[in-house]
Amino acid sequence: MSGTLHPSLEDDDVTLVIGDTGVTLSLPGGLVTVRYDACAAMTTRPDGARYLTGLDGFRVAVEPTLYGDVSPERIAVLDAAVPAEAVVPLRARKEEEIPRPRERRPAAPTAETPKEAKEERAWTWSLGLLLMLGVDVVFGAGVLLTAVHLAESAAPRWNRLLPAVVPGILLMRITYRTYLSGKGAPDRRS
Repeated sequence: MSGTLHPSLEDDDVTLVIGDTGVTLSLPGGLVTVRYDACAAMTTRPDGARYLTGLDGFRVAVEPTLYGDVSPERIAVLDAAVPAEAVVPLRARKEEEIPRPRERRPAAPTAETPKEAKEERAWTWSLGLLLMLGVDVVFGAGVLLTAVHLAESAAPRWNRLLPAVVPGILLMRITYRTYLSGKGAPDRRS
């Protein structure tokens, strides 16, 4: 939606857009728009605050004290565009009830941060895989030593080895699936 941009005085990632057809709140997670022709209700305060609720239940707050350059002229655009039957006048607020900007939060880190986060995830994933491989090797060595010990005994009981072999095979499958998921390969379940 096109219109005038009004940056948040609290958060660099938030912008209010007051347009000819509606208001939009641009947030890091996406946009919230209330079109004037689909406005279920707009509450109004004498201090200029307007809260527009759309027929879909989404709400956009227009607080002149929280956004830059929200002038009486921009508020007049809202008042003229929203159908009169949707306007709900509210009482004047006490000075302490009018919201004031909190300490300004800086914008989200630049594109360099996702790269660093991706590198850290890759490092963490690699370490986890190496630890899983280490456990597989130690477990496999234990099974092998048990097999050698059983083979050297006078009456080998191979069925004693089975409780160690089955978990070992499962552990290797889990390690292999983890390896495939880290490479972006499809998980082949058999």
